[in-house]
Amino acid sequence: MQKTLPANQLGTGGKLLVIAIAFTVGWLWLGSSMVERVMAQAGAPTSASAPQAGRLEVVPDATENRRTLFRGQPSAIPLRVRNAGDADLAIKKLEFGYAADSKDKAAPEWKKPDVVGLDGITLPKGVSTNATVIFPAYPGVAEFRGQLYVTRQGPTDNPELFYAFTIQVEEPSEKTWTSRISGLVAAALAALMLVLTIFLRGKDKLNFFQSPDKSYSVSRFQVWFWTEMVLFSYAYLFFFKGANVVFPDSIWGLLGISIGSTGIATGLAIKNDAAAAAAAAALPAAAPPALIPAPAPAAAPAAIGPILSMLSDEGRPSMMRLQMFAWTVATGVFFLRQVYASGTLWDVPSNLLILMGISHGGYLVDKGVKGA
Repeated sequence: MQKTLPANQLGTGGKLLVIAIAFTVGWLWLGSSMVERVMAQAGAPTSASAPQAGRLEVVPDATENRRTLFRGQPSAIPLRVRNAGDADLAIKKLEFGYAADSKDKAAPEWKKPDVVGLDGITLPKGVSTNATVIFPAYPGVAEFRGQLYVTRQGPTDNPELFYAFTIQVEEPSEKTWTSRISGLVAAALAALMLVLTIFLRGKDKLNFFQSPDKSYSVSRFQVWFWTEMVLFSYAYLFFFKGANVVFPDSIWGLLGISIGSTGIATGLAIKNDAAAAAAAAALPAAAPPALIPAPAPAAAPAAIGPILSMLSDEGRPSMMRLQMFAWTVATGVFFLRQVYASGTLWDVPSNLLILMGISHGGYLVDKGVKGA
């Protein structure tokens, strides 16, 4: 006969087994919750935060974790940032903050750096763009750690750390002048160029701004204007901060647009004059007129000033010339303001370069159509 265990003994073993399984499952659930909470506080992605839209990173970030500034000189550090996530990243703002181990090294009166270039935009997946950290003029030598935070657009306002770096404030590497003296010397150089431009004339007695018909050219003016802007800005930064002035790539694009449009405008003018001369030569010779009293000489056209001549086409105000002149002057003012605020040559945004190109293109099309 088969031997069986009593029913109450089986019940006790089953209860113990159930209690052991429940105890194990409870500890596993509690442990996973604690680990997920610690990872979230440390900034690591969790199962709840994994589907977030995008992830911002600085490229390249392998060897650029130390930035050198000079005491008493404001500086701007350009950064190339990229959305390395799986979807578009809607950015509310970027912020700078001192690391926890460096807050005591930053004096209370030191102004916190600003981060500009990305506020309020949506950065598509995989796309890179530019941002700039603008540092104030630190009064003393120091070393501290800074951090950059991004806040996403949405109902929450939680900054996320995406870049950390070390800031080294050193004594200037060479003897430099004050900002005021540097500005005066740079202005003197720009004034010298202006005087030479106006008073140096060729064999035809025309200055740099004038076309062969003695009218003033807006395309020549904008080439001179941008040469003056870059010369003044570089001289100011050279005397104020030393020889380590970096030329952004956008400066070459800006000068290329100016010089290119002037060359095309000159070519159109030569072509139009040649076409007019050929058309006049092709006209049949007129019969000799009968002897009639010579008419009284016509009054000479009233002379107009350089600005009105520059903004006019055959004596009539030109909207295309006006908008090209306005864009040139307005962008020059922006350029000088950014140079003074950041202490570097302004990296002109690509959208502004496109607008300038459209302005110059409209001027050239208008000039070509009128010549035809």
